[in-house]
Amino acid sequence: MSSLIDHLGLTENHIYEVVLSTYGREGRPHAAPMGMTFRQPREIIIRPFKTSLTYNNLCESRCGVVNVTSDPELFYRTAFKETLPSGESPQEWFETAKKVKAPRLKLAPYHIEFVVKWIGEEIRERAIISCEVKGFKGEKIFSRPYCRAAFASIECIIHATRIKEYLSRGWVETAEELIRLVNNYRSLCERVAPHSKYTKIVDELLAFIEIWRQQAKVG
Repeated sequence: MSSLIDHLGLTENHIYEVVLSTYGREGRPHAAPMGMTFRQPREIIIRPFKTSLTYNNLCESRCGVVNVTSDPELFYRTAFKETLPSGESPQEWFETAKKVKAPRLKLAPYHIEFVVKWIGEEIRERAIISCEVKGFKGEKIFSRPYCRAAFASIECIIHATRIKEYLSRGWVETAEELIRLVNNYRSLCERVAPHSKYTKIVDELLAFIEIWRQQAKVG
């Protein structure tokens, strides 16, 4: 496992944002952004919302794939599938994993395949899931010049998934704090990468957020 950590330049107990893919009950592939932590050499910890499809799928299938990517577009399309023509991730995005019965994203340069060891309760709305790595494979990931807009757009995607959940629960004040951050990141994207795919992603997220706000008021 040290070779995996070294290969990706990872550190134990740091949270890394990835896209996690699983099969649903009917065998349909599903992918969604998720935070991941290496807690021990062969152990991955994830903390999904208990209302999420990822959580339900892991409870059923007991395995999945961590797809390592830095592409904001892939984070965005897997987080907000309503932006896709069919409303769900296309089947052709996926291929079958080698070591576990789970799908993996063809577009991701690196895959970490795992099985679920145990599932517990972290806090009221989240579970904690311990996973054992069964295999990993992919391209060597090289450093590239750092663009603040890429980082900012991924942060906005992560915040938006939480904003949607918090507004649905009536936690308006907590959601509004994150909305302010999204607006700040929008200004950053426009400054360092104007009229880019990053600003487009954040603008679409802000439109979704306004819809969720209105729905929360009606509810």
